[in-house]
Amino acid sequence: MKMKHFLILLIVISLSGCSSEKSETTSSSDFVYGFETLSYIIYPAYGDDPSTHNIIGNIMLLGSGRLSLSDNDQLNLISPADHVIKGTNTTIAYSSDLECCNFGGIDNRTLAEIQDNNTWRVEFKRQGIVEDSFDIKFPAPITIEKPQTLSVSQDQNFTFKIISTHSAGGISVMMDSTCSEANTSTYIEVTEDDEVITVPLDYTAGCIDQEAKVSITYYAGAQVNPTTDLLSATITGTPNLIQNIKLPLKIN
Repeated sequence: MKMKHFLILLIVISLSGCSSEKSETTSSSDFVYGFETLSYIIYPAYGDDPSTHNIIGNIMLLGSGRLSLSDNDQLNLISPADHVIKGTNTTIAYSSDLECCNFGGIDNRTLAEIQDNNTWRVEFKRQGIVEDSFDIKFPAPITIEKPQTLSVSQDQNFTFKIISTHSAGGISVMMDSTCSEANTSTYIEVTEDDEVITVPLDYTAGCIDQEAKVSITYYAGAQVNPTTDLLSATITGTPNLIQNIKLPLKIN
């Protein structure tokens, strides 16, 4: 299976400069669905405003080459709340040709609803009839213990605790503080069992900052089957959850 996906990726690369064809020229059973940049992104809350949740990016549709959607074909993303986001053709880089498909939409569900269920469905329709479909199961967002304010002494590393069940992935941490010589970012891989995350604290000796901030970004891949549900068409690549958290950090 890995070799098959590798060969498909080579085909995608080799077709990067080629023109596209209309999707109607290819049987939907011969499609290859390729995830390029599709991400579910959570932006942090500010004050009394809730966090915002967007799904954005591309799903490539391939036949013997790049495909653009024909007038009678649709590729849709369907949210757990049955909100439909229609894919649109987008311009191929360095070309005037079009390819399928770009997606962009806002998910108005609460963070609690997203943590409970964030499985989206992809449907391909031809002349209004669903011919194929598959699910994207995005990981649940993480929850950090006591997220209002984090505090740390200068003789300690900066630590925070994940108190929710979470998927393996990565966490990027950046501190914005007058005590920091430079805004440095630290990336840490996390497993499903990791709870306490320790980050080296970069600060100027003797400095105190009661208004520092820390940006935490959690990355995790979604679960997608290697083939579609109805026609067993091939699926390659992985969509991602990207969760952004900004918290006050007191350096004592």
